[in-house]
Amino acid sequence: MTTDLGFDLVRVWNYFPDTGLLKDHEVALPMGSGPRHLVQHPSVDAVFVVTEYSIEVVVLLPGADGRFALHRRGPAAAGGAADGDAAAEIALSPDHRFVYTGIRGSNRISVLAVEGSGTRLRPVADVPSGGDWPAITWSATAGSMWRTSVPTKSQPLH
Repeated sequence: MTTDLGFDLVRVWNYFPDTGLLKDHEVALPMGSGPRHLVQHPSVDAVFVVTEYSIEVVVLLPGADGRFALHRRGPAAAGGAADGDAAAEIALSPDHRFVYTGIRGSNRISVLAVEGSGTRLRPVADVPSGGDWPAITWSATAGSMWRTSVPTKSQPLH
């Protein structure tokens, strides 16, 4: 899957060893939402997409035919969006119980609880990122989340 910020699309691809990637289908998101980044829940087929412009998280689920479709959408931050905000990143906690979104502008990391067997997200809290223009990254080896800001500076989040 890939996101297309300008066309408000999520594209689903299939890989074939002889021909490479071939587009399977597209999921149209609301106009002006700006899909930025995505993560798939490993125990269900849900895909969470953070939108940069509308500052939401969209949940995509496959139908009976295997084609993904928009299931629901909700806020990417517990405290809502402030003027100048843009959502930038989404990460799933190692235990799959939480999703974290980086909100630039107001410089927050937002925590959303994964509910409904992985098909629904509920905003829980916003935490100051401690830096400007935050992005978040999981370290699989360290088992921790890191916040990176501009100018580039990495710190563990506690």
